Amino acid sequence: MLIEQYYVGYGGFPNAEGEMELDAAIMCGSRKTYGGVAALQGVSRAISVARRVMEESVHSFLVGRGASTFARSQGFEWDEVLSPAAREEWLIWKGNEGKEAPQVDGREEESARVPAPPREGDAAAPHDTVGLLVLDAHGNLAAGTSTSGWRFKHPGRVGDSPIVGSGLYADSAVGGAVATGDGEEIMRVCLSFLVVEKMREGLGPALACQAGIRRLKALISEGGGEGERQGMHENLTVAVMALDKEGRVGAASTLGEHNRHRGRPGFPFVVWKEGLGKAWVEEADDTGTA
Repeated sequence: MLIEQYYVGYGGFPNAEGEMELDAAIMCGSRKTYGGVAALQGVSRAISVARRVMEESVHSFLVGRGASTFARSQGFEWDEVLSPAAREEWLIWKGNEGKEAPQVDGREEESARVPAPPREGDAAAPHDTVGLLVLDAHGNLAAGTSTSGWRFKHPGRVGDSPIVGSGLYADSAVGGAVATGDGEEIMRVCLSFLVVEKMREGLGPALACQAGIRRLKALISEGGGEGERQGMHENLTVAVMALDKEGRVGAASTLGEHNRHRGRPGFPFVVWKEGLGKAWVEEADDTGTA
């Protein structure tokens, strides 16, 4: 593997044809308004286009060429979103007849990895979709997601990230949630909406996230086990994070010591609260995090 991290926007992985297609969405929990874009090309700030859809369009979700045309009409200039490093890895993948590097315990074999030169701003841990939950001093809650999606995906593939209820959901009267991981699995249970509804029933964010993960696992079991899965990974790889109207945070995932993702037993997420003067990193695993 050439690139040690996944990114969104510039630096993310292209689709199978070497083209960058970005997905993003934003939801206002007070007005229950929403804007999303999918398979967006030529604009690196996909979340900004999604917000403009929410605020300026009579529609709530635009895809493909229509999303790009709308972005141009709103003054977004064309960007070269595919980085040289991502293009190089795509060429390696194409040269390998479109096959992924061998996997060992959720990690690529060391013999298949070629470390990339360090880049300014790189974090120690990789990530997938970027999901954000925000609560202001007036009780207004918002959720946002942005991703370049499954690397080397089929052109036009759209995962959970820009889909309201699956990749994100926000209701200022209750709370919000964002998800990451196997989008094909997340969409089967509308995971973010499910977690918010569990909070509406009275569960705290951590317990609501755990309930959502349990429901997803149960659905897969009801469907015949792992053979009925639709995800991109060999093992179920999903996480969800929640924030309630009181500012409490919780998260849970399918990961653990026996189900690692890129060598980690959990999905890292960052918490920041005004007045504390710093942010801190926690991990969402199969035990839940509060």
